[in-house]
Amino acid sequence: MSTTFETSDVYSDIKEFGIVSSSIDGVTRLTGFDDAFIGEVIDFKIVSGVVLNLENLIVGAAILGPEDSIKMGDMGERGFIEVLLPVGISVLGSVLDPIGRIYRHY
Repeated sequence: MSTTFETSDVYSDIKEFGIVSSSIDGVTRLTGFDDAFIGEVIDFKIVSGVVLNLENLIVGAAILGPEDSIKMGDMGERGFIEVLLPVGISVLGSVLDPIGRIYRHY
Protein backbone atom coordinates (compact mmCIF):
# COMPACT_ATOMS: atom_id res chain seq x y z
CA MET A 1 0.00 0.00 0.00
CA SER A 2 1.44 3.36 -0.97
CA THR A 3 0.25 6.81 -0.13
CA THR A 4 1.10 9.99 -1.97
CA PHE A 5 0.70 13.49 -0.65
CA GLU A 6 0.25 16.54 -2.80
CA THR A 7 2.67 19.26 -1.77
CA SER A 8 1.16 22.63 -1.04
CA ASP A 9 1.78 25.64 1.12
CA VAL A 10 0.66 24.50 4.55
CA TYR A 11 0.06 28.02 5.85
CA SER A 12 -1.72 29.45 2.81
CA ASP A 13 -5.23 29.16 4.32
CA ILE A 14 -4.39 29.72 7.98
CA LYS A 15 -5.15 33.08 9.57
CA GLU A 16 -3.99 33.81 13.10
CA PHE A 17 -4.75 37.10 14.81
CA GLY A 18 -3.45 38.68 17.98
CA ILE A 19 -4.59 41.63 20.06
CA VAL A 20 -2.30 44.53 20.95
CA SER A 21 -2.04 44.73 24.73
CA SER A 22 0.38 47.68 24.74
CA SER A 23 2.33 49.82 22.30
CA ILE A 24 5.12 51.99 23.69
CA ASP A 25 8.13 53.57 21.95
CA GLY A 26 7.81 51.55 18.76
CA VAL A 27 7.44 48.20 20.53
CA THR A 28 4.11 46.40 20.55
CA ARG A 29 3.14 43.55 22.87
CA LEU A 30 0.51 41.17 21.49
CA THR A 31 -1.44 38.27 22.95
CA GLY A 32 -2.91 35.39 20.98
CA PHE A 33 0.09 34.24 18.95
CA ASP A 34 0.95 30.82 20.33
CA ASP A 35 3.36 29.67 17.61
CA ALA A 36 5.02 32.89 16.40
CA PHE A 37 8.75 32.80 15.69
CA ILE A 38 11.57 35.35 15.94
CA GLY A 39 11.83 37.44 12.78
CA GLU A 40 8.26 36.76 11.66
CA VAL A 41 6.31 39.58 10.02
CA ILE A 42 3.14 40.79 11.77
CA ASP A 43 0.72 42.81 9.62
CA PHE A 44 -1.38 45.57 11.15
CA LYS A 45 -3.91 47.81 9.36
CA ILE A 46 -1.39 50.40 8.19
CA VAL A 47 2.10 49.17 9.11
CA SER A 48 3.99 45.95 9.69
CA GLY A 49 6.03 44.70 12.60
CA VAL A 50 8.66 42.06 13.20
CA VAL A 51 8.66 39.66 16.16
CA LEU A 52 11.71 40.20 18.37
CA ASN A 53 10.63 38.80 21.73
CA LEU A 54 8.77 35.63 22.69
CA GLU A 55 7.37 35.21 26.18
CA ASN A 56 4.95 32.70 27.66
CA LEU A 57 1.70 34.34 26.51
CA ILE A 58 2.98 37.58 24.96
CA VAL A 59 4.84 38.36 21.74
CA GLY A 60 6.93 41.53 21.45
CA ALA A 61 7.20 43.11 18.00
CA ALA A 62 9.06 46.16 16.70
CA ILE A 63 6.85 48.42 14.61
CA LEU A 64 8.21 49.16 11.14
CA GLY A 65 6.53 52.50 10.60
CA PRO A 66 4.88 55.32 12.54
CA GLU A 67 4.51 54.15 16.12
CA ASP A 68 1.35 56.17 16.71
CA SER A 69 -0.52 54.13 14.06
CA ILE A 70 -0.99 51.22 16.49
CA LYS A 71 -2.88 51.42 19.77
CA MET A 72 -4.11 49.05 22.45
CA GLY A 73 -6.90 46.78 21.20
CA ASP A 74 -5.81 46.76 17.54
CA MET A 75 -5.45 43.43 15.77
CA GLY A 76 -2.32 42.05 14.16
CA GLU A 77 -2.19 39.16 11.71
CA ARG A 78 0.65 36.66 11.45
CA GLY A 79 2.34 36.76 8.09
CA PHE A 80 3.95 33.30 8.40
CA ILE A 81 7.03 34.73 6.65
CA GLU A 82 10.42 35.78 7.93
CA VAL A 83 11.89 39.21 7.28
CA LEU A 84 14.39 38.78 4.47
CA LEU A 85 16.53 41.52 2.98
CA PRO A 86 17.54 41.39 -0.68
CA VAL A 87 21.22 41.20 -1.53
CA GLY A 88 22.87 41.77 -4.88
CA ILE A 89 23.58 44.17 -7.71
CA SER A 90 19.94 45.29 -7.90
CA VAL A 91 20.09 46.94 -4.45
CA LEU A 92 23.71 48.11 -4.55
CA GLY A 93 23.80 51.78 -3.55
CA SER A 94 20.08 51.87 -2.71
CA VAL A 95 18.43 52.87 0.53
CA LEU A 96 16.20 50.13 1.93
CA ASP A 97 13.27 50.52 4.31
CA PRO A 98 13.05 48.19 7.34
CA ILE A 99 11.19 45.54 5.33
CA GLY A 100 13.76 45.49 2.50
CA ARG A 101 11.93 47.52 -0.13
CA ILE A 102 13.94 50.11 -2.08
CA TYR A 103 13.24 53.56 -0.65
CA ARG A 104 13.16 56.07 -3.50
CA HIS A 105 12.20 59.27 -1.60
CA TYR A 106 15.61 60.43 -0.37
